[in-house]
Amino acid sequence: MYILKILINSQPKKIYNVSTGNVNSIYDIANTVNKIALDKFGKKSKILKTSTLMKLPNSPKISSNKLLEETNWKPSQKITNYIEKMLKTFAKNS
Repeated sequence: MYILKILINSQPKKIYNVSTGNVNSIYDIANTVNKIALDKFGKKSKILKTSTLMKLPNSPKISSNKLLEETNWKPSQKITNYIEKMLKTFAKNS
């Protein structure tokens, strides 16, 4: 929530991409979810793709450089930490 305070106080009408700064494909994120689900929760899952190609056409083309340059903010955690928190919340509420 720290970044929200910075943006509201200093740049209330600008649009920023808030991300970890790393480019991850949907396939990479799905594999990360699978690994954390198995390692931390003992849950197996399977990724189903509609294409037989390993590379999916949805590579992100967005960057958080504008936010980093204008506010000096940097992400405090890795994407795996956020995925693990999401899975914990899901497991708790299902």
